Amino acid sequence: MKQRLHSLLLRTIKFPVYLFLLAGLNYHRHLTKHIDGPFIVMSNHNTDLDPLFVSAAFRQHMYAVASEHIFRRGFATWLLRVFLAPISRPKGSTATSTVIEMLRRLREGYNILLFAEGNKSYNGLTTPILPSTGKLVKKARCTLVTFRLTGGYFTSPRWGIKKFRRGRMDGSVVNVYPPEKIAGMSADEVNAAIAADIFEDAYAQQEKNPTRFRSNRRAEGIETALFLCPSCRRLGTLKSRGNGFFCPCGLCGEYDEFGFISGNFPFKTIRDWDLWELDELGKNVCAGDENVYFSEPGLRLCAVTAGVGSRVIDSGTLSVSGTTLRCGNTPIPISSIEDISIHGSSALIMTVSGMGYLEIPSDRVKYRGRIFALIIEEVKRQLAAQGKNQNA
Repeated sequence: MKQRLHSLLLRTIKFPVYLFLLAGLNYHRHLTKHIDGPFIVMSNHNTDLDPLFVSAAFRQHMYAVASEHIFRRGFATWLLRVFLAPISRPKGSTATSTVIEMLRRLREGYNILLFAEGNKSYNGLTTPILPSTGKLVKKARCTLVTFRLTGGYFTSPRWGIKKFRRGRMDGSVVNVYPPEKIAGMSADEVNAAIAADIFEDAYAQQEKNPTRFRSNRRAEGIETALFLCPSCRRLGTLKSRGNGFFCPCGLCGEYDEFGFISGNFPFKTIRDWDLWELDELGKNVCAGDENVYFSEPGLRLCAVTAGVGSRVIDSGTLSVSGTTLRCGNTPIPISSIEDISIHGSSALIMTVSGMGYLEIPSDRVKYRGRIFALIIEEVKRQLAAQGKNQNA
């Protein structure tokens, strides 16, 4: 009964929603033909409206997998559950319950929409898909549909203050893999096929077909993506205003309507700057180093109950070293952080052994959560490598 209600509702609103997306954001769908279900749609991900963009291209109903934090919005969450029934996926956790619910719905004949990266891009390159994706598809024993969205990175930069800029977006199916094809592939081969099909280099697309994405606050928030100054080599010193950005050391730049950057630095794209700074950060972080690499004041550490809400555990300065993430008086050993992710542009979400599901939100303060996450991920990578060497 609920499936029929959801399907009827979406059929009723789908075309008006598509007209809204076309008029507002110049989104062009390539409507698909009927696909025998049940099926899983795997798509790349860059904007908060991506479920609408993808759904608008399909005649058949799909249940989307959505980040857990949208289930903590009171009446809006109730409406979401009743009318759309998305599947909750806690970021920064292993999400076993999500996999179980997806498989249950697929076996009942329903279709699923999943954004395989699990994260939006800061630099315009599609991020790596979750390693468990191929195993999930194999276990589901259903049709796999890959779908690619283009133009989303410039339409709604993850780092941007003014979220949406009208330029052009497109969405279309890349490949359809029937169950018998999936059965003959390994999980790694499924992962490779998905990664290749949904990959987008936003700047390469812009170089081929330049498109304007208009905004009078184009650069605001860019310091969330560009966290290391190439001039003074300090973390978190860049600031943005209007269409420009600068560092106290004298570096300054501009972000134009095509998404390119210019100024007294050697980079022309956010992609190239970010690849450089990621490499530099890896060289300068050392597991076991107790010196503080980065800190920001005025933040809260919260314990989260999925789908219910959060309570404040501590507040104060957030800092990270090669051993510890600390908020106020609460230390969190990096070795105890099982998973970590970011929702939105800055809010940290993590699962911590002995402490559960934690969040450092960015509701009133747009802090540089990405720097903390990247340092923690690098320390964890080094700790894992050390563990392998000791066991060898």
